[in-house]
Amino acid sequence: MATREILSLNESTPQILAPQTGDSYLAPRTVTIQPETNTNGLVVSSGTLTADAQALDLTQTWNAGGVTFTTVKLNVTNTASASGSKLLDMQVGGSSIFSVDPDVSNPGLTITNASAATLFSVSNSTIVGNRTLQLTPAANTSALTVNSGTLTANAPALDLTQTWNNSGVTFTGIKFNVPTDSSASGSLLMDLQVGGASKFKVSKDGFLTLNGTLAYVAALGIRDDASNYAIGQAWAGVRLASNYQISWGLSSVGSVVDLTLAKDTSNTLAQRNGANAQTFRIYNTTDAGIANYERGFLKWDTNVLKIGTEKAGTGTARALELQTDGTTRLTISTAGTFTHTATDSSVFTINGANGSVICGRNLTISANQSFIWNGRSLIASLADGQLTLWNNNANDFGRLNFGGTTSSFPALKRSSTTLQGRLADDSAFCEIQGKLTTDTAYSAGAPTATGYIVLYDSTGTAYKVPAEAL
Repeated sequence: MATREILSLNESTPQILAPQTGDSYLAPRTVTIQPETNTNGLVVSSGTLTADAQALDLTQTWNAGGVTFTTVKLNVTNTASASGSKLLDMQVGGSSIFSVDPDVSNPGLTITNASAATLFSVSNSTIVGNRTLQLTPAANTSALTVNSGTLTANAPALDLTQTWNNSGVTFTGIKFNVPTDSSASGSLLMDLQVGGASKFKVSKDGFLTLNGTLAYVAALGIRDDASNYAIGQAWAGVRLASNYQISWGLSSVGSVVDLTLAKDTSNTLAQRNGANAQTFRIYNTTDAGIANYERGFLKWDTNVLKIGTEKAGTGTARALELQTDGTTRLTISTAGTFTHTATDSSVFTINGANGSVICGRNLTISANQSFIWNGRSLIASLADGQLTLWNNNANDFGRLNFGGTTSSFPALKRSSTTLQGRLADDSAFCEIQGKLTTDTAYSAGAPTATGYIVLYDSTGTAYKVPAEAL
């Protein structure tokens, strides 16, 4: 094989070396080709080929660990150039297939087909592709790594944009598929981190981990990193672990919690927040601003449990009903009237503080219990057929008035062991009409010393009054 040394090629000393098969060319120094102005520096034309023969075949062996090598280098001083100039332009049949844009501030790579339709285009601001981009890395290496470096302004490492413009198509923005899975349990489809700490994970089982505390969703299920279930799907519903709660903050997710729904024990739902009294509301009507409404409530207020209805704005006051077996048993009207409805439609009604009591059927009170007027009087039945009247302390009784409390009405009064007929204001005795019967039998005939009745004056002195039978 012949070896030929090239010293220089220029117009003054042209050397035409006809290559021979197997020839190699050795250059002891840089080969400089200086063409005439506006002419090609080097043209390689392989002619028409009937077998594989590269127009340019470069071979190097890199053998120095401290050296940064470059096989092909092109340096262009772009003092002035027209738009569309290319650092590299590979063509087929005169049409560009692969080209590199020389704009330093916005370099780009464009791949087109034979009809000049863009298949893939990359620049600092634009990525266009109408064909699938397939990355096939070496085994056990990342297919695509994007490192944006240290940022001082917002610049997403990945920014995807699509326009969906077909109502008959179900679109997918991002799709990731693992065709065959023989991985370890807990393998992740996605892991978003900050400072190396996981903030959002999706496992291969479909579980979602949030901030390393709540974890994973399986058709809507969440558990923690220790695989303790927090929220899980059950028959198209949502299931929480017993030690998890549903909470609301004062203003945002990270703010102080002021309302919590939790499980107290089996079959027990609790609304609690430490020492803060809680209120539950259910609305009949309301507007978006909750300025006009009708609602019911169950709440603790100043250590009293309250159940009721309330309104505001254009809302209307509503009654409150208590039911059993789907039937109304007790109704409290908006005016404060209590109505009890029995199964036989009899009614027991209490109207207001100064109103009346209406009973449409027997009113039963347990034995030894009393009707009580708070701070006033009592009526009790301590034995069959007996009524006892008491004061508030159940140790005395004053008067039983008939019709009113003035001197225009009579009354019965207890005075020690004596029952007196008095005026209702206790200003004097009242008249008593009727029949007076002695406590012993009396034989008919003219008045005699032994035929008398006994009357007592106000001092208790007894007087015999003769009597004759009619």
